[in-house]
Amino acid sequence: MKKLTFLGTMLLAAALIFTGCKDPKDETNEFSDCSETVTAVELSEGTWTLKQTETMPAGKTDLVITATVDAEGNYTFTSLTQTIDGTIPAEYRAEWDAMSEDEKKAFAGEGAPEGAQITINGYNVKMVAQITDASQLAMYKSMFDLDELADAVEDGSATIKTNSDKTKYVITVTDEDGETSTTYLNKN
Repeated sequence: MKKLTFLGTMLLAAALIFTGCKDPKDETNEFSDCSETVTAVELSEGTWTLKQTETMPAGKTDLVITATVDAEGNYTFTSLTQTIDGTIPAEYRAEWDAMSEDEKKAFAGEGAPEGAQITINGYNVKMVAQITDASQLAMYKSMFDLDELADAVEDGSATIKTNSDKTKYVITVTDEDGETSTTYLNKN
């Protein structure tokens, strides 16, 4: 289930020196009615939004994915926005200061999708990538496969909670290092 947290680090793999600069959004109130534990996500026909916020050594990552679901429950990602926000730690600032602005942008953008916007403000770095290309979205769907959650629930590395009408889900995954990530999924 490392795939669920891999997306955030993949887009800015070279920036392992960043640390998060904000706290994750508090989605818990909006999803407080998700109290029923289930073994799989059941998507009904319509448009769904998936949100994940992680604070990790590589930075703070916000992921928002929009998907359409057909009558059979098959889903297709239609857009993906990834935001990575970080601050250069004090121990790396001398190296950072020695780089030109072009070198800083190249470093911060290494591994980022084409067209990603990189903003550098002193020691703060932000990368925003918006993806709508169908072939790229298909690749991300294979990396972020909701159908694999049933195996993770079975082996104890994931829990899935939903509301009574199955229009909201809270998915918590624990990776092999014991770190957890929470994903929020709701029908629009």
